[in-house]
Amino acid sequence: MPSVHTIRLRHPWRYERLSDRIRYRRRFKRPWGMDRHVEVDLVFEGPASTGHVYLNGVHLGEIAAQRGVIRFWINEILQLNNEILVELEQPQVDADQPPRDQPLSDEGLREKMLGEVRLEITVAC
Repeated sequence: MPSVHTIRLRHPWRYERLSDRIRYRRRFKRPWGMDRHVEVDLVFEGPASTGHVYLNGVHLGEIAAQRGVIRFWINEILQLNNEILVELEQPQVDADQPPRDQPLSDEGLREKMLGEVRLEITVAC
């Protein structure tokens, strides 16, 4: 039975607000112990927005709200130093919705927009 190790990619994420998008970036090192028996997936769980995901400049695909768990196999793209770039559509503000009592922090907004982001490393036994 394969063994799965999880690395949660919480922070530090950098972001910039563009006119119609939010761009998030995060760097991470290649997991150690990589060999031909190891599979690495970049996983997004519960994103609240739609957007595109890139790893080291390679377009992996799209994430979308309400799609649950989205995974990308990244073995062939991994380098010693890596950068995830996610461009999300800006959330639409509903004019009929009352304002929140406490605005989300930058980290809270990132968690809400991207959902949980993690690496899942599977080792075949």
